[in-house]
Amino acid sequence: MLVRVGTITAKVKVNLAVQHMLAAARFSREVGNLEHQYEGQEFAAFWEGIFHNATACILTTVASLEAYANELFSDRNTLFPEYSPELMHNLWETYERKPVLGKFAFALLLLRKPTMDRGARPYQDIPMSNGRRTTWPTQKRFAKRSPEPTCGSCQPKRQSSRVA
Repeated sequence: MLVRVGTITAKVKVNLAVQHMLAAARFSREVGNLEHQYEGQEFAAFWEGIFHNATACILTTVASLEAYANELFSDRNTLFPEYSPELMHNLWETYERKPVLGKFAFALLLLRKPTMDRGARPYQDIPMSNGRRTTWPTQKRFAKRSPEPTCGSCQPKRQSSRVA
């Protein structure tokens, strides 16, 4: 005979910041492996592997930073115990849609820590540091190329067709 005594409720929270950063490291290593493997060779089909892995590395690094900022605030009652849960909930409603570095600046403010230097590394190294969520080139931006130079001294420098 089975007797039901009560129910159990469990919550599972999956933090992705570390997983995204580990993925970024994997993509970065693959870029290094491909560059080493094809060093000195003319660009060929392997270039797509370098391009895809480098792009994936950047995107997953930014995703990791975004996830980490969000994870800070998902644990807000533990991380910021001196503030009321209602206040933190309302503040998060405002800051949730801010750029990732704005979220970090907000966390530093709440923790009474020094702010990040916006003109220095690592702040300037983060693609979203300019406050826009989308900073990647788009087809429209590529379509609006400047006109070709008309004088010989203005000719663009030729790029090497080999992997450095």
